[in-house]
Amino acid sequence: MRNQSKFRRGLMGVWMILFLLGGSSWAQEGYYKDILMDGGIGLTARKTLPVADYLKLSMEYVALPNNNLTEEEHNIQAMVFTGGEHDDNGRLLYPDGAPRFRAVHVRGGSSFSHGETLGEKGRQHFRDFVAAGGSYVGTCAGFSLSSLCRSDFSPSPYPNYLHLWPAKCHYSGISGSHYLNHKIPANSPLLKYYDFGGDNYVAGLRHNMGSYAIENDPDYWCAKSEVLMYHDYPGHATDGKVSSLAYKESARTGRLALVGSHPEAEREGEKRDLMAALVRYALDGNGQPRVKGTLQNGVARVMHNNQAAGHEKIGDKQYHHFTVEITPGTRQLVVVLQGDGVHDLDLFARRGAFAFKGKDDVFASANSTNSNETLTIDNPAAGTWYIGVKGVDTVTTQLEEWGQDYVGDLTVLNGVPYTIVADWTPADKLAVEKPEINRSFRIDFTPSRIALIKEYADLHYGERYRQMFGAPEFPGLIFDPKVLLVHYTAGTTLQGTFNTFRPETLGGRPYLDAAGAVNVGIQFVVDRDGTIYEIQPDNFFGRHVIGLNHCAIGFENVARGDISEAALNGEPQDDGRLTLAQLHANIKLIRYLKHKYPDIEILIGHSEYRQLEKPDHPGYEFFYEKDPDYRTVKSDPGPNFMEALREALKDILKPGTNGQVFKEIDKD
Repeated sequence: MRNQSKFRRGLMGVWMILFLLGGSSWAQEGYYKDILMDGGIGLTARKTLPVADYLKLSMEYVALPNNNLTEEEHNIQAMVFTGGEHDDNGRLLYPDGAPRFRAVHVRGGSSFSHGETLGEKGRQHFRDFVAAGGSYVGTCAGFSLSSLCRSDFSPSPYPNYLHLWPAKCHYSGISGSHYLNHKIPANSPLLKYYDFGGDNYVAGLRHNMGSYAIENDPDYWCAKSEVLMYHDYPGHATDGKVSSLAYKESARTGRLALVGSHPEAEREGEKRDLMAALVRYALDGNGQPRVKGTLQNGVARVMHNNQAAGHEKIGDKQYHHFTVEITPGTRQLVVVLQGDGVHDLDLFARRGAFAFKGKDDVFASANSTNSNETLTIDNPAAGTWYIGVKGVDTVTTQLEEWGQDYVGDLTVLNGVPYTIVADWTPADKLAVEKPEINRSFRIDFTPSRIALIKEYADLHYGERYRQMFGAPEFPGLIFDPKVLLVHYTAGTTLQGTFNTFRPETLGGRPYLDAAGAVNVGIQFVVDRDGTIYEIQPDNFFGRHVIGLNHCAIGFENVARGDISEAALNGEPQDDGRLTLAQLHANIKLIRYLKHKYPDIEILIGHSEYRQLEKPDHPGYEFFYEKDPDYRTVKSDPGPNFMEALREALKDILKPGTNGQVFKEIDKD
């Protein structure tokens, strides 16, 4: 402190600090941890950052020696910043390139050596981190490394620098341990956090070969830069020059907080508060969350391909965000999240703002250790709703000499696959009643199950299936429904039906086994009391009918025979055959799906599927099976059930088509 009056002037500032800290963590939903401290090759290797404890921030570090480096130590740095066997992007980035930490702190040392050993991929990951919203705190060498070039280096831009701050920095020429003074201008953002004794001055900050900036010099300054502090060193070239600055390119990018001196090791007083203010300003400058996309009504979005933008898997403790547009008068919004059956996922929804756990007016479905979640919101207010998916599971850390090694379930580093679908009925579509749909049981679409579906699709549909979607490779699970197809299960219990569909592979049916290993799948199951279960998204590929799996939505009714005449006449029956309640449920479901997917053209029972092989059948264009010998004879659901179904639906079926072709409806 420069004088005793600083104590009196600082009393109010002390109370401000206590109020702001409040004993709570600054940790924030949507990130793995707060800070990754980089003490890698060429930098000062330290294992503590005092302000992390001061601000109650979560942190990991990498601390590597500068001399006599082993191949293993080079590999450790590459694993952290470039990626490795279990982590394609390295620790800074999630599978989709979003920042995994809120900020990276790059310490002092040799900016040249560290930048060089990062390699181009490692340097690019730093750039991607900031561009995607992660912040950067650079002290001494960390300041220099962030720039285009240091004044005593060439060429500019310097190839081994990060180029985060689009200007050059000026080498101070001050080597050895010097202790410099700094003035904080009245408009400095640092004063939002601490008052520094009331005189806007920090004295005696260690400096060794650091850099500075020159305000308004086009080589050493750039637009959107902010002055945080000036050097106070009369008679030296650094006097009055910018000793600390901040830079934020846009609302979507992270913020740089840079200083050419060394406040990072300080444990108390104003110098510690300076480092804390730099960190806090950087964290407050994290980029806005990104929206993956707008969910279309009833259309499942598959998140399982890290090479497809907008469809990447979700990382550990990461959030993915989507939007849906709800119109006035909508009765209900249902959002269904389906994971891989192994990893825990949570689901959130909020009108008008990003949906994070713990926020006000957030709807949440967060069942412990469950990858499947459903949110049902009655009478949702009109406007933009934000849907948030959280990857709950994370790695376990094991402390090593160099930092935290990851153990446990490492698959989360490259992400967890899931599918999400939002379903709602706008007010102008309420002429068709939406049946109540239960989603308590779901087929798990694990990566291995998806691979088996791909194998089956290639085997039986091949090029035809790919051409339908204009895709050179397997186009994925989603199809454009053209056919509604009615089955019965040949069993009489709901649990037995679920047990049939749960495994990934088919067993005990040799003829079908030979045609592909993937288990049978179905979109809907209708229990004997008429309860409708959606066990996979309604436009997801499921193996339930030869020649039409690529375009048919199927209903499995829990029964072992056709409905009886007595049951159709309303007489109670308990013979295991199809029930009147199931008939009514099928009628509602068919009306709803035809309204939801106007391009659906055909309604058939399983026993009728081979009729579509005939060239004169209106559904001939939809049937396709590469293997001419792969056919089965089916009898379900039976003529009584199909006749009653078609009679009830005759207002939407074309006359003269045996009740197999729908009338066209207005798609608007």
